[in-house]
Amino acid sequence: MPFDPDYPADRLAYMIDDSAVAVILVQRPEAMPASSGVVASIDLTDPALYAGDDSGNPAPLQSAEHLAYVIYTSGSTGRPKGAGNRHGALHNRLWWMQAQYRLDASDTVLQKTPFSFDVSVWEFFWPLMTGARLALAAPGDHRDPQRIAALIARHRVTTLHFVPAMLQAFVGDGTDCALAASCKSVRHVVCSGEALPADLARRTMHLLPWAAVHNLYGPTEAAIDVTHWTCRDDGGNSVPIGHPIANVCAHVLDAALQPVPAGVAGELYLGGAGLARGYLGRAALTAERFVADPHGTHGERLYRTGDLARRHADGHIEYLGRLDHQVKIRGLRIELGEIEARLLAHDAVRDAVVIALTQDGPARLVAYVVPADEAGCDIDGLRQWLAQALPDYMVPSAFVVLERMPVTPNGKLDRRALPSADFAGTAEYEAPQPGIETTLAEIWAAVLKVARVGRGDNFFELGGDSILSLQIVARLRTQGWQLTPKQLFERQTLAEVAAVVTALDAASAPSAPVREPSRARELAPARLSPAQLDALGLDVDAVQDVYPLSPMQAGMLYHSVARSDAGGGAYINQLRVDIDGLDAGRFAAAWRDALRSHDTLRTGFLQRGEQPLQWVARDVVLPYAEEDWSLRAPASLGVALDELAAADLARGFDLERPPLMRLTLVRTAAARHHLVWTVHHLLVDGWSTSQLLGEVLQRYAGEAVAAPEGRFADYIDWLQARDAQAAQAFWSGSLAGFDTPTRLAETLAAPASGSGYGLLQHACSAAQTERLAAYGRAQKVTMNTVVQAVWLLLLQRYTGQRRVAFGATVAGRPAEVPGAQQM
Repeated sequence: MPFDPDYPADRLAYMIDDSAVAVILVQRPEAMPASSGVVASIDLTDPALYAGDDSGNPAPLQSAEHLAYVIYTSGSTGRPKGAGNRHGALHNRLWWMQAQYRLDASDTVLQKTPFSFDVSVWEFFWPLMTGARLALAAPGDHRDPQRIAALIARHRVTTLHFVPAMLQAFVGDGTDCALAASCKSVRHVVCSGEALPADLARRTMHLLPWAAVHNLYGPTEAAIDVTHWTCRDDGGNSVPIGHPIANVCAHVLDAALQPVPAGVAGELYLGGAGLARGYLGRAALTAERFVADPHGTHGERLYRTGDLARRHADGHIEYLGRLDHQVKIRGLRIELGEIEARLLAHDAVRDAVVIALTQDGPARLVAYVVPADEAGCDIDGLRQWLAQALPDYMVPSAFVVLERMPVTPNGKLDRRALPSADFAGTAEYEAPQPGIETTLAEIWAAVLKVARVGRGDNFFELGGDSILSLQIVARLRTQGWQLTPKQLFERQTLAEVAAVVTALDAASAPSAPVREPSRARELAPARLSPAQLDALGLDVDAVQDVYPLSPMQAGMLYHSVARSDAGGGAYINQLRVDIDGLDAGRFAAAWRDALRSHDTLRTGFLQRGEQPLQWVARDVVLPYAEEDWSLRAPASLGVALDELAAADLARGFDLERPPLMRLTLVRTAAARHHLVWTVHHLLVDGWSTSQLLGEVLQRYAGEAVAAPEGRFADYIDWLQARDAQAAQAFWSGSLAGFDTPTRLAETLAAPASGSGYGLLQHACSAAQTERLAAYGRAQKVTMNTVVQAVWLLLLQRYTGQRRVAFGATVAGRPAEVPGAQQM
């Protein structure tokens, strides 16, 4: 049974007495918590303990029902309760995890969860039972994204766990995401402890495309986790908790313990091999929460989670929230009644209610108190009173003093009528001093979402907590300042915190994004003479920029030039769409604005000497044409539009002269237009096409569009600064086992030689698509993985080769380049 030395002494003493432990292992005897009983202790730092150590194996367990561990969780009575888990349940949980995720000797698991929480159990034992490496973080490292990233890099960590709130701090808010994106070794990100927001899952998958993100769910009473889901970017608004793990069942039941239909909400009940034995010394509570399974065989039990959930038609489960007053803050389960009980034990408090409030950010605890007399309540004193008995994560961020609690007509507490918590400062406003105080005040206001912050304002009174403190520290660091969460917790007011903020030294300062590597920037127009520009065939007044191509562009340019037709049809894309109710003039203006805003749309390509170059024109005219075919016969209109589009494709482009795109808008009826947009693939890919079209629609609607954060030239600079030889060595090593290429064309009989390219399309029926999707769900893979696997099998059959390879296009937008996601 773990005892966290950071817990208040009163809580530790209660846990020792309640559990009746016989022996405590300690590293510092002086830290041994006091208790009412006599408990023996063993000092693990005592050398005599290891003298003459017996290396023999201990006797095996007689039963899987033996107790493996006890972990205390928050209790509604005001005292924590200990959940006792069995060896059989833990064995099942670890066995499933290995079967599902397959650790081997090449893996490293980062153990960073405090051992007082059950996630630490699999962090400790899973790598040790599979031959993988175990990297131990120092106490407190789990709260520091910088330390986590450093540990990942040092130990080449492949697997680690986050509660979603800490994952949010680790991946950043979208403005600073280089920290997470630098963790190239990570293959599995496991999330549990609280609901995983869909946008956070998407951002994590985007920043770490080489890693799988897993959402696991489970209470302490069921051996850590009982359901699992591998995240995918399907555009959903929530992340499912998925399907039960091996030998565990999950039921969504109504109040009569009867199953509810798919899509209907009910309480989630758990059964099977993962259930805990029960609560230590709490027979009545165990009987209340662990109930007989009315649908099982004799003696089987179900655990009432108190969680609201619904099962979807395909079997996966969606978590909807809590049914009672238990909440999770940053993955830590909290019984609000325990905090309320502690408040009510204070002489100055007559009544108290605690709620978890979600207000422009993660959930924060708010305490509402009614004073016992006219003297009122000392909020600082109440906060200290709670801190003496409760962990820091259970101390509310805000306190609201009321004359009386609001009640419903039948006399019950009306929680909905509780006033909003004011996270504004309580101190009389005093403006921050110029310098670091002003900088710190701006950061606090942004993170805590308050209008202004004064010198005397308290971080916690403004709604701060340990997770928000990490955001404060991270933002300061990006501006060249250093502060630790501990300093913020100790000082608390703006002026006091500012006094301990120090400047980062050069070695610790975050590296700036790569902007000016010599290879790319030596081609900048300002560094090229008129003669050099003339040799490139460019007018000095017309050129905004010149830089090399990306490897992907270089390949496209080679094949485009190699084609005999103008511009190379294989890489000319065309979008056609019918639009109703369009204002043609406003539509054209939106495209012209987009053309001026994006360098890539004004880019041409040159081949002068060995290295191809791309150049950006300062200004170009939008190739835009309008046709009015509204009086044409409808029967011939479709054929005519097809012919127009085909002719536009056949025209190709002069690759040296931008813009390499054309727009044709054909009026086909009084209020309908047909758009033909022809553009070379050298300028845009699927990602940027979607963003560009979205921007054009924003401009058309009159909405403000922010200037691009980064330029394509920044990405080229970043590429030029990479180690090309290292990349080549990596891929050479990865493909070392392929002694022959996958030659599909040579295996197929053909009546005559051919050239060029072709396109064969086949549309699967709805039934076929559903069968494929069902197969993917059963195998727990995406449809993309299923299709790629089918293609690999097809290549094997056609070529007769055991090992085959094919290429797949990726987004290729590194997080290290500012604004890369908007390019």
